[in-house]
Amino acid sequence: MQKLQIRTASLSDLDAIAQIDAAAFGGMSYPRFVLRQFQDCFGPLFKVAQVDGHIAAYVLGGTKLHSTTAFVLSLATHPTYARQGLAARLLDALWTEGAALGLQKWQLTVSPNNRAAIALYHKKGFQEIRQYEDYYGDGQDRILMEKQHASH
Repeated sequence: MQKLQIRTASLSDLDAIAQIDAAAFGGMSYPRFVLRQFQDCFGPLFKVAQVDGHIAAYVLGGTKLHSTTAFVLSLATHPTYARQGLAARLLDALWTEGAALGLQKWQLTVSPNNRAAIALYHKKGFQEIRQYEDYYGDGQDRILMEKQHASH
């Protein structure tokens, strides 16, 4: 049986997170230095799933100053660990951390083509709010989804 640990990301995790991010998002992935800055800014909302000592997935949440609304900035799983429920577990950990910080609402954007992610987000209580054309430019459409914190 594999040993799973969900915890706050540390600086020593950033290389592995950057590799997962690049595998998941290619040219849209975050540069490592940006991940480092996110770790500084959103530390408790930056979680990893560690399986048998290896970083297998991560989630990154962020907030605006003095806001009770947070944003899931990124969620990705290493292909080796896909479809094992790690993303769902990470989201649960993010909600728990968010509750401790007084966060009441979560938002995220997702590609309309990413049916697996949309299904996960629906299962976790998100509702589709609207669709943005060219959210990132050059045909990169996104669906804005939102959930109130109270439900997992």
